Amino acid sequence: MPPELLVSACIPIAWARAGNRRAAGLSVFALYLAGAREEAWAVARVLPGWHLWGGLAIWLLHALALTLPWAAGWVSEDGPRRRRCAALLAILAALALPPLGLWGWLHPFTLGGWLFPGWGPWGLAAMTGALLALVCRCRTGLLLAALFSVAANLIYRAPPVPSGWIAVDTALPRMQGDAANRMARQEQLMTLLTPFLAGPSAHAVRVLVLPEEIAGPWTAAEAWWWQPLLARLRAQGTTLVLGTQRPDPGGLRNGALVITPAGDSWQLARQPIPLAEWLPWSGPPSGWRDVRPGTALNDGQTWLDGQRVLLSFCFEDLLTLPELATMGLAPRPEVLVGLANLWWADGLDEPAAQRRTAEGWARLWGVPLVRAVNRPG
Repeated sequence: MPPELLVSACIPIAWARAGNRRAAGLSVFALYLAGAREEAWAVARVLPGWHLWGGLAIWLLHALALTLPWAAGWVSEDGPRRRRCAALLAILAALALPPLGLWGWLHPFTLGGWLFPGWGPWGLAAMTGALLALVCRCRTGLLLAALFSVAANLIYRAPPVPSGWIAVDTALPRMQGDAANRMARQEQLMTLLTPFLAGPSAHAVRVLVLPEEIAGPWTAAEAWWWQPLLARLRAQGTTLVLGTQRPDPGGLRNGALVITPAGDSWQLARQPIPLAEWLPWSGPPSGWRDVRPGTALNDGQTWLDGQRVLLSFCFEDLLTLPELATMGLAPRPEVLVGLANLWWADGLDEPAAQRRTAEGWARLWGVPLVRAVNRPG
């Protein structure tokens, strides 16, 4: 089992088997540290001016914050079953909802797609039931969960990616802000896309997806540089999902410019990265203010080539809150489109962990996954 999934499974087990509150807190804290073992290096590489010591502090504080609900909600195995079940449900909710849901990963719900693929909200309900049976030592419940899981995996068939949808992976360094580097980056990307505009199969290309933030800030200069290529894409009926940043009065907003034959639109990230894109003490994250009718959050959805899709940006893949808000509260999309920029992850397992988590969400909801990643160069 992949390390992050193993940790997600072990956390409720360690909590349930602990002999006292201190043991429960220490064991869960150690598991969170192990599951996010690369966080210190990631913080030091991504945040300008931060060093490894700062990354270590964030790593420890992050694990501590996620441990607190488990420690506060611990109930002895000798305690009433109802109380243990209520405590577990409260912990699961606390980890999925704000404020911890805005930056907490390794939620046990991320196992749902691997245990109950294609079940959607019923898969989350089955996952919750399995966890309740686990902490209450209900052998019948665990046996039923195991049987349902085996049956679900035997029956499940991953839906195919829509014909003509292509994720274009890249291996480019971090985007530099000066004009020369920005122009060179646009030339690289346009050269990368040119083969999809030539040859007899060009008209079969329906959707092209480029990684998160790969084009940098989208200004009038970028729009002018891209104009000839975008005109060719529109002429052949191809949609381009371009990971970029929209300049706003409050700063740059992470998102994607969706360029279709009918027109252009922005789809912004639902959950910005704490510290890198959002300061927790500055109020609710900007993604929460992009409210769609009938939803509490920016639901991350748009239409591509006649299909309702969810755009998931890198950090969002690891979280439970955005996925529940989109898949559980909004109309369910037909395709999950992932965009990630992992230029900083050289030598780390983070790219594989993110991919596995994204695959798990796609499996849970029974939708195809199209994912474009900028990998370490």
